Amino acid sequence: MSSFAADPFEGADPIWNLLHSPTVQKSLRITPSNQKKIRSLLDRYDIEFLPYRNQSPDKTQAEVQELWNKMLAEAKQSFSPTQWNSLTQIAQKIQAQPADRKQYLGLRIKAPELQESGPWINAEKPLQLSNLHGTIVVLHFYAFGCINCKNNYSVYLDWQERFKDENVAIIGIQTPETKAEHDIDLIQQRAEEAGFTFPILADIQKNNWQAWGNSMWPSVYVLDKQGYIREFWPGELRWEGATGDKYLQQQIEKLMKE
Repeated sequence: MSSFAADPFEGADPIWNLLHSPTVQKSLRITPSNQKKIRSLLDRYDIEFLPYRNQSPDKTQAEVQELWNKMLAEAKQSFSPTQWNSLTQIAQKIQAQPADRKQYLGLRIKAPELQESGPWINAEKPLQLSNLHGTIVVLHFYAFGCINCKNNYSVYLDWQERFKDENVAIIGIQTPETKAEHDIDLIQQRAEEAGFTFPILADIQKNNWQAWGNSMWPSVYVLDKQGYIREFWPGELRWEGATGDKYLQQQIEKLMKE
């Protein structure tokens, strides 16, 4: 079974993906100065759109549409009319042939900063992603009572050892699903029993779950040295023969060389 990461904004308007694609910007001959403007704009809107990923469309449709229209109006300012027309034509092509979408994916979604939501385990002080620039970050959401999460533990332990001397940081975010998973002592005990030595944020108030728009236990995100989400894997890494562990390890090693 082949493996590839998921699109965090699966189902979004193709223009959203195209705006994020360095390949598309290059093909449209967007000037370097306008590329910087687009990236700055996307950094802001990535953070605003991410929380809607786990919200009911029926309840947020009008709000999201208003934000989308605002983003489009700003984005168009960095394109000539001809360039924007070409962009919309590519989007129409993708809508007609969804399989073509992958060639335009150049996933670089700005990661939200970690939120205060509970105590840290295996860390002397709260971590901030902004202080980890220059470091590859592997961030995973889990709950200690979740069997699917437990099935990923061996992979995290492997990475914990494999990358211990590399510029790679593993961070666990334990977002509770059950009453027991709100217990800080139990979170720490289960982490010790699992053999985790990497920092873990007890996301008791679920502030990080919401900021990332996460919707599944477990979920793994790989961030590059600039703090952008480059890979997203929802669910078990080895579910039904998948090789997400090997795939993400390869991507981590590639990012280490960038």
